[in-house]
Amino acid sequence: MLVTKQIQSIGRFRLDSGRLLASVHLVFETYGKLNNNKTNAILVSHTLTSDQHAAGKYSQSDKKSGWWDNLIGDGKPIDTHKYFVICINALGGNGGSTSPKSIDLFNNKIHGVEFPRIEISDMVRAEKALMEKLGIPTWHCVIGGCMGGFKTLEWLRCYPALCHQAIVISTSHQVSVHTIASWYILKQCLLNHVHWSQQHESNSSLAFANMVGSMIWLTPDYLEAAFQKSKDSAFPAIDDIFVAEHPVEHFLDGIKNKEHPSADPHSLMVLMKAMSGFGISLHWPENLSKHLKRTLGISYEEDWRYPPKAMEKIVTSFTAQGISSQHLVLESSLGHSALIHDVNTLVKPIGDFLRGI
Repeated sequence: MLVTKQIQSIGRFRLDSGRLLASVHLVFETYGKLNNNKTNAILVSHTLTSDQHAAGKYSQSDKKSGWWDNLIGDGKPIDTHKYFVICINALGGNGGSTSPKSIDLFNNKIHGVEFPRIEISDMVRAEKALMEKLGIPTWHCVIGGCMGGFKTLEWLRCYPALCHQAIVISTSHQVSVHTIASWYILKQCLLNHVHWSQQHESNSSLAFANMVGSMIWLTPDYLEAAFQKSKDSAFPAIDDIFVAEHPVEHFLDGIKNKEHPSADPHSLMVLMKAMSGFGISLHWPENLSKHLKRTLGISYEEDWRYPPKAMEKIVTSFTAQGISSQHLVLESSLGHSALIHDVNTLVKPIGDFLRGI
């Protein structure tokens, strides 16, 4: 499936902080067609480290497809023969929407480190403005995991009349202190990168952040299974204390040395700040149950970042509102990263839900 990156201006935009952005545009991709009644639109919200390229390729020569290509397409669980699917690059994100890399029309300079703080609620309000621009009246289903899960919950809180079904994956209604601490370490790495890159000297801090990020998301069980030191295949001892020796160290070196040409440390810091500040009470609007008919919560047993007990609180809150809700706990040694790197685990549950099973 070949797709096109699209862009739409939503004009001036007042943030929850009171700051005014002179001009906001959102980048997005769509898959399938909106039906005549405009009742088949599905919103898929991306994770912290992904973007709007959820499915397909931009050209036949592209080596990789979108991050949920196994799920979105003709005949796939999110069937584009039946549904009109849209994935929007978050406000402040790294995929082309208004962000620190954009020009501030108030002074005709790049925002850079002066880009204002963004909240999850700001992202959702911007997407609501895009929804209106595109003439979409309601969402047949809103779907999101990780940061996208935060946005999905915010859609239900702010615009209950617009959402008929919801799938929430690997997320929580508020961020744990441990997660905030982990992100703060990452932000320190990225902050060093910003300082270095302003002097055009080094990208090593961004590479180090990629290494730290991998350790935040991967599970101990995965690392043990993939890189366990065995008696039968001992790795060679190296005298130089600064050189990688254990296989897992070589794995991390590979991540460090991998090029990330599109990665923007400013955007990542903006998004992590937004996620750190997210939290809702789970006391839903009274009219939510009139419009939201069904929900599905999906978590991974090995996800120590957003464990199943966090999702159970969300699902229980829906049930208390009289909303038909189900919580599935899946298995994957990849833990939190499974929602991007072990997508086949989601094929059946998402497909069954959208088929009404």
